[in-house]
Amino acid sequence: MFISISLFYSAWQLEGVIEYCKFVIELQALRMMGTSYKKRASGG
Repeated sequence: MFISISLFYSAWQLEGVIEYCKFVIELQALRMMGTSYKKRASGG
């Protein structure tokens, strides 16, 4: 019983870590796109 609970908890933690990584990657991609867009707009 305890083993299954700890396994479920670790799987849930892994899911959260993956979601967090996706969020950070998307945030960085958006930031890169924003800076490149600004450069393009200012550059002409």
